[in-house]
Amino acid sequence: MGYLDTELLGERPISPTTTTRLAIRQDGFNRTLLLSDLPNYSNILLLQGPVGPFFSKLGHYWRNRGANVTKVNFNSGDDLFYPPINDSVIQYKGRQSHWPQFLISVLVDRTIRAVFMFGDCRDIHQPVHSICEALGIDVFVLEEGYIRPHLFTLEYSGVNYRSRISQMGMDTIHSQRESLQEPPIKRHYPSSYWYMVRWAIAYWFKSLTNQSHYPDYTHHRQLNAHMGFCWTKAFFRYWFYKLSEYSVRHRLVHSKKQGEEFRSFLLPLQVHDDSQMTVHSDFSSIEEVIETVISSFSAHIQESKRSDILIIKHHPMDRGHTNFKQIIRDTAQLYRLKHRVIYVHDISLPALLSEVSGCITVNSTIGLQALYRNVPTINLGRSFYDKPGITFQGTLDEFWLNQAKIDRGNVKALRNYLLHHTQVNGSLYDPAYQID
Repeated sequence: MGYLDTELLGERPISPTTTTRLAIRQDGFNRTLLLSDLPNYSNILLLQGPVGPFFSKLGHYWRNRGANVTKVNFNSGDDLFYPPINDSVIQYKGRQSHWPQFLISVLVDRTIRAVFMFGDCRDIHQPVHSICEALGIDVFVLEEGYIRPHLFTLEYSGVNYRSRISQMGMDTIHSQRESLQEPPIKRHYPSSYWYMVRWAIAYWFKSLTNQSHYPDYTHHRQLNAHMGFCWTKAFFRYWFYKLSEYSVRHRLVHSKKQGEEFRSFLLPLQVHDDSQMTVHSDFSSIEEVIETVISSFSAHIQESKRSDILIIKHHPMDRGHTNFKQIIRDTAQLYRLKHRVIYVHDISLPALLSEVSGCITVNSTIGLQALYRNVPTINLGRSFYDKPGITFQGTLDEFWLNQAKIDRGNVKALRNYLLHHTQVNGSLYDPAYQID
């Protein structure tokens, strides 16, 4: 199946190649990014993609454009959605420590001109940027959309804090003509979540039952029997919280205290093992985030003597894996905030964001949604959108009483720039999406 013994590679010299940079768009910037905006490449390498058949579609798309496509599979879940039917698919079964040298051999032997991968923080993707830079090979990274729904992210070189936008000042973004106009979203993909769940379960089951085929592979998240238990819990917890939190959701979204100065703040939690937490922040855990924010909120309450509340929202993809009810309750009681901290799981974000006075986030894309809805936002991690003129640049302790208004011009310019340069109108999971 194309597998090579990494022990035989030895010290392979890196041979410089030429590279084709991004094509200049000629459409007047009146739409979101398309795969057809990318230049033609003679040879393309696909690494690990999102769960589901998307990378199979992507390979088919590039072959239709005349490219030779090579795919590397790292576990049986990858095999399920991109079957190794010929030598265009490499099943890497070597040691993870040998992977960088093996990658070099594939890039050189197959004269690869562009690499596509989903996320850039997985262990198997970590060495890609430096190796491809030395070889002069273009790298494209996909992720879930910065601006959701109906979009996914495609960026040259890196995503999130590794995006080139992280280094851009707002003056640079304002100078781009595409920052002036928001392109229309022509196609809608509202049901992608349940497709993702379906693909994730199939990927997990295939990987779990065929672990011996890839003995040295370590996934960036759990691929064991416990994961199946977590998915089962997630299903039942969804319905449990939908019923048990009804009155809380109604109160948060539809009413405020009468005759009392009152504000609410939102802390949307990340998935506990997401790279936005583990790589792009200095927090060691979600629990540390919770303690830090509640502690600061307590100081604000004591100093200002206000009746404000803190809403902590659980991440939907972490529903079956973690539950922070006890740590939130204990921390709130420790700081005498028993009735000032509210923990919820499933709630309409647009409705909630229209009510809150501030958003505290660790790189969550909810921060972008909050900003677009005129909600002052502070980012506690490292994010491409954490910029002067966009997010609050002071300390967390200062944030609670900050009355600075959102600079609508800056937020609009950044959003439009993202839509034109990083967002594809489509779905990584919905079978109805056809790459164009």
